[in-house]
Amino acid sequence: AISLLPVNVPLPIALARMSRVLKITRALRMMTAFPELRVMLRGLVLSFKTFGWGVIMLTLLLAFWGILAVLFIRPVVRELDQEGYWQEYKCPHCANAFASVESSMLMLGEQLIVGDGWGQINSPIMARRPWTQVYFVTVAAVMIL
Repeated sequence: AISLLPVNVPLPIALARMSRVLKITRALRMMTAFPELRVMLRGLVLSFKTFGWGVIMLTLLLAFWGILAVLFIRPVVRELDQEGYWQEYKCPHCANAFASVESSMLMLGEQLIVGDGWGQINSPIMARRPWTQVYFVTVAAVMIL
């Protein structure tokens, strides 16, 4: 004989599981009753693919700019740190902002995506080495667009 209830599961838990299945079937019936709801949900599900590709592209761009930051910006940050600028400026995390690709990605993401700390770290770097303005403006332009 075939039973709908699993053998080793107590009756209240099995009934709760069956009620969840009934709720799902009721939701599916509502989707067929309201075609607009089905279209909206289909659009939402299809947008997840686009969102996922956007996150991947953003991560790859941040990695690219992070590698360049470690190569070109890190020496300027280290120079400012050796002169004691970051301690005087009361920015303990600034000395390690571009120490690795991961920290560079985090710092650029914080600055460009969240919009926090742009002047705290970038302004002293750009004041010390004006050519870094080209890097930061290019990164901002590419990431914002």
